[in-house]
Amino acid sequence: MSNLKIFEQNSLNSYVDNNREKIDATLVSLRIIKQIDNFLDYNELNQKDLANKLEVSEAFVSQLMSGSKKINVQILNKFEKQFNVEFEFKLRSKNSMYSVVEV
Repeated sequence: MSNLKIFEQNSLNSYVDNNREKIDATLVSLRIIKQIDNFLDYNELNQKDLANKLEVSEAFVSQLMSGSKKINVQILNKFEKQFNVEFEFKLRSKNSMYSVVEV
């Protein structure tokens, strides 16, 4: 492997290590956004419709949907109220160390 490729790999690993929490938070947000995107598709709604219902700008919705902004509890709450739906969250163990009980 060339020195440049080794340097690039080390730089990437260093970036990931230094930004792990931010990366993980973005991935959690994107999992929720995927559910919203599926809802919009199913109901034949677009981002402009969503922005109007949530009383936010289209630019803000675009940033949420692209992952450049993370979704927050206030937006989730507005979404539930405006569309008369409820988000359901499930905990699943990524390893066998923990047991998860649904209540």
